[in-house]
Amino acid sequence: MNFDRRLGKLDYGSESRPLAYPEYPFGGNMSFKCSIIEKIGGFSVNLGLKGRKLLGNDENEFFFRINQFNDKYTIFYNPSALVYHNVRSQCYKPSYFIIREYCRGISDAILKEKAEDITPTRSRWIKRGIYTGFRALVSSKTILKGFLRFDKYKVLKGAVYTAYQLGYSKECFCIGVGRLRD
Repeated sequence: MNFDRRLGKLDYGSESRPLAYPEYPFGGNMSFKCSIIEKIGGFSVNLGLKGRKLLGNDENEFFFRINQFNDKYTIFYNPSALVYHNVRSQCYKPSYFIIREYCRGISDAILKEKAEDITPTRSRWIKRGIYTGFRALVSSKTILKGFLRFDKYKVLKGAVYTAYQLGYSKECFCIGVGRLRD
């Protein structure tokens, strides 16, 4: 697991080049003409960091919509465009990574629901929820192995992965049963 990426480090190589979806720049280092943002419809208000909600994928969802315009817009990656980003000390705590990944799982399910060409039935979303819930249960073995070997990194990696699966599973169930999101 690459924790640098979770803190905003992006590296698509040393050459400037166009990005093709699902590649996308991170929100901390991108710029647009206002007319493009207006044409695309702005960023989703259902995704992104808001207060204590650590949902993400707002830029990914935005680039998904840009991609639907086919060849009209091109997104470029420029490795020389640097951002010095202050990361709050709390973002280095293991609990932050766990909560953030749980929310990322929720965000990924929301994005998947929006991105699919054919809307799956409710039962299919519930099956996805069961499957990813089972994956979370299986991945929790990594946490146990880490504890038994006194390997803090393995424990954190397992906890982060498990949290992601649980968030994704939870949102699949919410989509499947049609419950309104908070």
